Amino acid sequence: MLRLAKDVEGKLAFIAYVLLIPSVFLVEGVSGPLLSILGVIGSSYFILKRFGLVKFDFSRSVDGLLGKEDERLNRASKIGIALYIVCLLFLILRSNMTITPDQMLFIGLLGTFLLRREKSFIWDWVPFIALIVAYDAMRGIADMLSGAAHYVELINADKLLFFGVVPTVWLQDTLSATGNPLYTNVAVFFYTTHFLSMMFFAYLLWVVNRGMFSRYKAAIILVSYAGLITFLLYPAAPPWLAAKHGFLPPLKDVITDQTVIPSVYVETIYFHLNANDVAAIPSLHMAYPWIIFLYSLRTWGRKALPVVILPLGVAYGAVYLGHHYVIDLIIGVIYATASYLAVDKVMRE
Repeated sequence: MLRLAKDVEGKLAFIAYVLLIPSVFLVEGVSGPLLSILGVIGSSYFILKRFGLVKFDFSRSVDGLLGKEDERLNRASKIGIALYIVCLLFLILRSNMTITPDQMLFIGLLGTFLLRREKSFIWDWVPFIALIVAYDAMRGIADMLSGAAHYVELINADKLLFFGVVPTVWLQDTLSATGNPLYTNVAVFFYTTHFLSMMFFAYLLWVVNRGMFSRYKAAIILVSYAGLITFLLYPAAPPWLAAKHGFLPPLKDVITDQTVIPSVYVETIYFHLNANDVAAIPSLHMAYPWIIFLYSLRTWGRKALPVVILPLGVAYGAVYLGHHYVIDLIIGVIYATASYLAVDKVMRE
């Protein structure tokens, strides 16, 4: 199973490397040339290896370097890693700390010393983080390569689903008028922690079930790159952008207006990647927590049913804050479920 997962990751990695090559023309600052160089080196290695011109097998060399290790967890290791994760999550949420994928690599590595599994962590996580960072880099490029953004179709779709009402507009008009900050606090919490939950669930799954982590990792990568292709083919504007251009009534910028503890972050290359304002379909904000829910059920059965609160909370936050239409969320769930089933089918075969 692990070997098959590595083969899938290898093919995705080659595609990612190729798509990184034009970064020098599209990404500002030093990040553009660095990403292009990485793309040229990575894609060249895969091409030369495919035609037998390179005998060096990177994966076997890494396996040999890392060697074998005991993955059995004793009681002290379980308690230690549980306390580490709880304390880290408390610190992140309390300080409104921004954690990026490349930083997660170092955070996770520190925790693995408690498990004595730092070697397998490097092997499992470096390709995963690299593909996620490459996806984010290319997502920022996608809106430069795609055509005109779509506004009206998404609005009409939500009106069709809700009898002429756009849920984002209704929620803001109804809930904001109450003056109760709880609605906003809950929305901001779920919406801004969706990516953090995706990474920490990956870490938890890697600790308790490495085989299931391989499936989860492949599903996350698959849905991310499927989303990237969709962003290129169908750039879709979110409600806040539609309101800005007059397609919807004015919407309140809830996240900016809300008073929060100043964010703490350590700047890495990830902060130099460009965002994509027209990447509403599919909603990966919804896809990631839905995949978390599916793999929670797969791993722990009915005991994991309360995890459904996560995708429901993110859905509420995404719509209320004006970052997604309901149709975006539905398509995100479809993409996530399809990725989950596709990975399951491939790895069973």
